[in-house]
Amino acid sequence: MAKKESKTILVTGATGHQGGAALRHLREKGFTVRAFTRDPTKDAARLLVGPRTEVMGGDLNDKASVGRALDGVQGVYSVLQRRLVSRATPCSCMSA
Repeated sequence: MAKKESKTILVTGATGHQGGAALRHLREKGFTVRAFTRDPTKDAARLLVGPRTEVMGGDLNDKASVGRALDGVQGVYSVLQRRLVSRATPCSCMSA
């Protein structure tokens, strides 16, 4: 028997404008969405909870929380703040 394919997409920046729009679009297309946010207790994060949406707390600089967030997902839509992106100091979760 074929393994059921996950249609879960991890969305970082889901409480913001771009990530929120991506989250809503993915849900409309039938995907389950896992919203990855630093503080799932904030109002913006709690408003995301609903059908086919899971809110998970964590930090992109914490490899363990990124690993947990990636578990079982089919894809990732990632929004990063410009101030967090630097050629000199890449996100530690992207380290080998």
